[in-house]
Amino acid sequence: MPVQQQSIIIIGGGVAGLIAAKKLCLQKKRVSLLEARDRLGGRIDTVIPGQIPGFILECGAEFIHGKLPATFDLLKKYKIPIRRVKGEMINLTKEKSSAHEGSAWERLLQKMSRLKKDITLSDFLGQHFSGEKYISFNHSISRYASGFDLADPDIASSKALYREWNGESDDQFRVEGGYKKLIDALHNDCVLSGCEISMSTAVKEIRWSRNLVTATTTTGKTFSASKALITVPAGVLKDETKKGFIHFIPAIPEKIHAFKDIGYGSVIKIFLVFKNAFWQSAYRHAGFFFTPHFIPTWWTQEPEKNTLLVGWIGGCEAKKWDQYPDEKILDVAVESLALSFDLNKNIIKAMLVYSKIINWNNEDFSNGGYSYSMLNTAAARKQLIEPTAQTIYFAGEALYGGSMQGTVEAALQSGIECAEKMK
Repeated sequence: MPVQQQSIIIIGGGVAGLIAAKKLCLQKKRVSLLEARDRLGGRIDTVIPGQIPGFILECGAEFIHGKLPATFDLLKKYKIPIRRVKGEMINLTKEKSSAHEGSAWERLLQKMSRLKKDITLSDFLGQHFSGEKYISFNHSISRYASGFDLADPDIASSKALYREWNGESDDQFRVEGGYKKLIDALHNDCVLSGCEISMSTAVKEIRWSRNLVTATTTTGKTFSASKALITVPAGVLKDETKKGFIHFIPAIPEKIHAFKDIGYGSVIKIFLVFKNAFWQSAYRHAGFFFTPHFIPTWWTQEPEKNTLLVGWIGGCEAKKWDQYPDEKILDVAVESLALSFDLNKNIIKAMLVYSKIINWNNEDFSNGGYSYSMLNTAAARKQLIEPTAQTIYFAGEALYGGSMQGTVEAALQSGIECAEKMK
């Protein structure tokens, strides 16, 4: 049966897929969006647990890192309020300051800015900050890159890290009521624009020729269109053994190989709700805690006063916990807090009323948290953003080439740019 021209299948209902669907529908294209999960949003996942009324858990994306244009435009359009992140940075380690503070950090950025040829972060630190006196500093920088950027210092691009770190904003925001408000608004817009959305619809295979694609799901259902836009996370397409990998017939090895040249890190988020905010007696306005223990970073909901603490393990450290059950991670989290605040572990346990562990590396159809740049990532992105025979297109946060890699803004920008190409 002939396929209606200008019909498009979008695979992946994260923010890149949704914004692309919205833009393409406005171009009067017939759009079908297929999402493997039973929800939209991808790595945006706001949970409101019934057993702890009034608490909002951002299992995935949580912060807006600065006044980012695409994100702010949509929030303004949909009249979704935001609140500024406040609170003190509390350093509970033995280090005098956090890795990205002080004169040593400024010297680091200056040296990174002068790099002519890109090298890995580990090689950069070895060349420019060698010697015993820099051991602690180098450890702090590597830990920061791994924890914040989810980047493995042994393969991460120094130039890309410099672009991001040099452009960091002091303005941080949260979406009032959770990021899901943005997903719900985009979903509604897509439906009103005529987009057909199918959830719990995992695509396993795409057969294609110029201006004709047929996507087959794991249940055997097929969808046909003239073009396909794939917006699934890079972590899905980097590894053929992972759930959610899509096979292309005929194969497009140059694209799949390009995904292997994009870094993609792990992250674990730990949500703990207590009977009382025990940390406030010593740190009334604490926003973030940095510790030397198993869970290196914790944050509160400041300026909102409640009893939720969020723990974060990122990058190489998170990978070490892949095979551990949630119960073990929870036990380690409680022990880390006890050590950090010099409290008995049983006291922490007695105060705990709710817990939730999210290991994004073990999440089907994500296989990790977000992307970072390796030495060949820029070339890989150029390869991936070029369509195959004007028929197969790719988009997503990993394909964004600006300084806000790994963010909702990156996904929005990539989705918008790709929709423009598909005119």
